[in-house]
Amino acid sequence: MRTIQFFLLASLLFMVGSIQSICITVWIHGTYPALSVLRSSWSPIRKMIYVEPGLSLAKNLPEHYYYAQLARSLYANDELEYDLEHFYVYGWHSSNVRPGHRIAQGRILYEKLNELIQKYHEQHEEIHVRCIGFSHGGNVLLNMLPHLPFMLDGVTLEVVLMGTPIQESTRGYINNPYVTKAYSFYSDGDWIQKIDVQRFHHNCPKGAPFLSQRMFHDDDHVHQVCLTVNGKKIGHTKYRRIMHCVPDMLKKVDKLIAQQDNLKILKFDYKVPSVHC
Repeated sequence: MRTIQFFLLASLLFMVGSIQSICITVWIHGTYPALSVLRSSWSPIRKMIYVEPGLSLAKNLPEHYYYAQLARSLYANDELEYDLEHFYVYGWHSSNVRPGHRIAQGRILYEKLNELIQKYHEQHEEIHVRCIGFSHGGNVLLNMLPHLPFMLDGVTLEVVLMGTPIQESTRGYINNPYVTKAYSFYSDGDWIQKIDVQRFHHNCPKGAPFLSQRMFHDDDHVHQVCLTVNGKKIGHTKYRRIMHCVPDMLKKVDKLIAQQDNLKILKFDYKVPSVHC
């Protein structure tokens, strides 16, 4: 009798655990300098930006590496949503600036995420994936979207773009119905975001602007956030100083969106706290 009771209890606990929801964060970095600069372990900038190709659990990176430190900072600001046990960085050889390379990386990202989701599905039926792409990392992320949906049900996807050059070849991908929520942060002071000449790309549609843009179209399914920090426009490299504030920024943006129905473009001045976000 006790054996049966134990079996029933164990089964119940397994069922409860299996329907528990989980939030996975995936950070997709922007463009690196030449790969040869990063390949050597003696490179002074390797520790700041380098991640092996593919998905890496951030907490397993060397502690002095930037993305390990960033993951810990995000976790300190929101332990539930940015749990270190479920925070990954997607590494890619971004010194290859060809659009075709970003297209291929989008497919690989999709495949790697499917493998990861399969593992999580063994214990969780509801899986929320939050993908954050900085600069052209955002275009790798956008190039993943045409491959959706993921291979399992019960998976939701949140897309966060930071300073991503908006190009006509990838812009429409944000409207994929399997994207649950999408944000695009941009700054009018970010000139680097616009210097990629999209008209030179082989997959650029006719009639597209010569340069990349800062914004999606008004009817695209994304919340566009015109960002200033402490009242000032920021440049592309300044994003690095506020990346650890992403949890707080998203919460504040959500509150603004909730106050104004159908708000697609909003001006958001983020006040950086003196100590922590």
